[in-house]
Amino acid sequence: MSQDLEDESPSTASRTSPSNALAPKYGSWAPNMALVLALFVAACDDKKPGLSISDAAADAVSTPVTTQAIPSHPPLPHDTSAPPPSPRVDGPCRILEAVGSIGLLTPIGPDAGIAGDAGAPRPIRAGALIPRGAAIELGKDAIATIKDPESGREIRFEGPARAVPCAGTDEAWLFRGTLVIRPGTADSPLSELAVVVREGVVRLSAGAVVRVEALQNATNVTSRARRPSVWSAKDSKLVWERPDAGADAGTSEVGTWTVPPASASAASAMNECEALGKESRDLASKMLLKDAHMSELSPKSLEVSRSERAACAVAKLRALR
Repeated sequence: MSQDLEDESPSTASRTSPSNALAPKYGSWAPNMALVLALFVAACDDKKPGLSISDAAADAVSTPVTTQAIPSHPPLPHDTSAPPPSPRVDGPCRILEAVGSIGLLTPIGPDAGIAGDAGAPRPIRAGALIPRGAAIELGKDAIATIKDPESGREIRFEGPARAVPCAGTDEAWLFRGTLVIRPGTADSPLSELAVVVREGVVRLSAGAVVRVEALQNATNVTSRARRPSVWSAKDSKLVWERPDAGADAGTSEVGTWTVPPASASAASAMNECEALGKESRDLASKMLLKDAHMSELSPKSLEVSRSERAACAVAKLRALR
């Protein structure tokens, strides 16, 4: 039996615990070597003055060792120093060219934007700023070229005339007189200018060459090469000189726009504005339904919204003529 114990196999010796293996050499205190080393390091640490050996021993025994997983994709830092984007504010228009008598009218009305008959116009010259919604008055043979800072588009007015060159974003009102869009006026490629007159709205795309004359009993629209898109009020009628020429006639196109004086009221245009507004809201409600046919409703809703904006603008213009 004793011989068997003395001839212990190497496999059995390899399973002996480290503390038992060190016992013949270091004695019974071998299992506490790690604790003693921790106490020694703590006693020599000059960064923790006043720390006693007992406190260090307690920390070494009681403090658990924890690990924290490092994320494979750390989050990107968030820059809180950058200011939030400011809302777009339409700046005033500027007169680039001024010939003859040109005056600025004081804005009046509930919208505090559109100018009507508010006393004598204040004379202005080239370089002057025109606030959004303010009207200008041009005398006979006067010329004013206005630039919109947002789109870069230049609009030429010829007197005698009264107009609101910057009625809104990409929108101009012509009460009377002539408005001209010439080639190379640096308009935005995808922008569209809406010219509002008593009979309706002329929509001019980039690169258009158009002349709009608002006379006492009619409005003439002359376009070079391409017929512009037009929205007509229900009580107005637009007749093209060559009705069968199509949109791309290749030569100048002339259209005459008329509206009976008895029908050219702000009330009739406002009724059309309200009806289109109701239709637009109904379409928006249908688009929220689960089984809505968006391929049909979406383009129709867009067109009705454009028509509503045009009708409401015509109603306001008629009210201030």
